[in-house]
Amino acid sequence: RYHFVWELLQSHATYIWSIDKEEKDVVILYSKIEEILNIIRLIGREEYKKTYSNRNLGFDFNFKSIEHQDISINLDDGFTKWKSKLDELLT
Repeated sequence: RYHFVWELLQSHATYIWSIDKEEKDVVILYSKIEEILNIIRLIGREEYKKTYSNRNLGFDFNFKSIEHQDISINLDDGFTKWKSKLDELLT
């Protein structure tokens, strides 16, 4: 699988789009991810998650997000929880 990860440091979120490699050109997929990011910039993250995250948008991406706590509160614990969630989604 290809995984495209967008880390939103100020917003404490990680967005992940995954798709099977099945003869898909990664350059074209990356371009599609840029289009999706532009949609998010226009309509906002919450609206994207409500409305568009389950739509095909031209490719069959699997979208997941990780909301995480402010790691400045407890760096070790926050990072460990985030990494565990990320590992779950990427396997």
